[in-house]
Formats: sequence, C-alpha cells, structure tokens
Amino acid sequence: MALTLQHPQLVKSLILVSTGVKRLKDEPMTWARRRVDLMLRLPWIRKGTPYYAVIRQRDASRNYDAMDRLSEIHAPTLILHGRQDKSALLPLAEAMQQGIPGAKMQTFPGGHLFFIFRQQPFLAAVTDFLDALDAQDKPSSPHSAPQND
Repeated sequence: MALTLQHPQLVKSLILVSTGVKRLKDEPMTWARRRVDLMLRLPWIRKGTPYYAVIRQRDASRNYDAMDRLSEIHAPTLILHGRQDKSALLPLAEAMQQGIPGAKMQTFPGGHLFFIFRQQPFLAAVTDFLDALDAQDKPSSPHSAPQND
C-alpha cells in the first residue's frame, strides 16, 4: 500500500489480501490476537526472523493509517478478504474498497488465513482478475496492433 501511494508509476495493479490500511482505535485484545502474539514467540514460526523484528513489523502494521489517501490509488485493485477475519476486520476492508476508486472486493468464508484453506477459490479470483487486466491490455482485433512484416 505504501509503495503504491509513494510510487504509483511502479504499480500496474494491486491485489490486497487479508489486510487493511488502519486499525480501529482501542481494538480489543481478543483471544485470536493473544494467540498470534504468543505464536510469534516461537522461533520455528518466525523461521529465523528475530523476535524484535517481528514485533516491529506487527507494530508498524497496527499503527499504519492511509485511509485518508485511498482516493490517490488509481491502479486496478482487487481486495480478497475472509468474512470472519479477526486480525483485519471486514468493515475496514469494506471501507478500503469504498475509498479506492473502482476497487473490486471478493469475500470468502473463513478468517485471516482463508487463502490457505480455500486455495482453489482464492487462486481462481486472482487469476480472473489478472486475466481481465490482461484482456484490457490486448488490442481488440488483429488489425489494431502494428504489423511487423
């Protein structure tokens, strides 16, 4: 999201999965959030990343707020989100969709990691989005493109 806002010329399209551009103030500490915090303490979950780095990343994502800048995004955008996501709440994803001009959103059963448990529908949504973009980039007829003889 930050790259898209800082360097829009580098971003052809945007697919946002289980994410948001801000967190709710005073978001309650749920069991799901506590469980994630506890899991992050396990070295095999972090795959070699130091705990302090994981915590800084978590805190940065929790404090990031680009809600007021969403209208600046003009890249074709697809938002894929789990309806029961407890980490990135669905109402914030819906607000993100409303803020990004022309953004499309598809929701799935499940939570924050829906794309792991529903790989086929997730991959189909990504493929459909990218295929539609690719079709827009292609000339509509063989005579539209310059001919090389």
